[in-house]
Amino acid sequence: MGRVGNERESEEKKWQKCCFEVLGLCCASEVALIEKILRPMEGVKDISVIVPSKTVIVVHDNLVISQAEIVKALNQARLEASVKLKGQSNVGKKWPSPYVIACGSLLLLSFLKYAFKPFQWLAVAAVA
Repeated sequence: MGRVGNERESEEKKWQKCCFEVLGLCCASEVALIEKILRPMEGVKDISVIVPSKTVIVVHDNLVISQAEIVKALNQARLEASVKLKGQSNVGKKWPSPYVIACGSLLLLSFLKYAFKPFQWLAVAAVA
């Protein structure tokens, strides 16, 4: 009984789940391309593709194939892949560009044209 448990633990340790950010992934039709690239590779057990977040999750044997080899295979198809570190997210809480804030502010102020007629020209400044 103990030996079966140890074999199962070693089997679980053998497989590693890695996330890859694939910037070239734009639509669901490219899921088949990614699977066609990764399925034949030795050591790859499972592939999950999340199109909206441009993420590919691969369960692989780290002793047979490395993360760098997976990234290289995806980049040969010009998919702009990189390893996504755990806890790392490019979608953090960032402010928009100062130009976007300025344009939005000018556009909002242009709605005050009903109170003061010259404010209508702020809309022109917002799109310029």
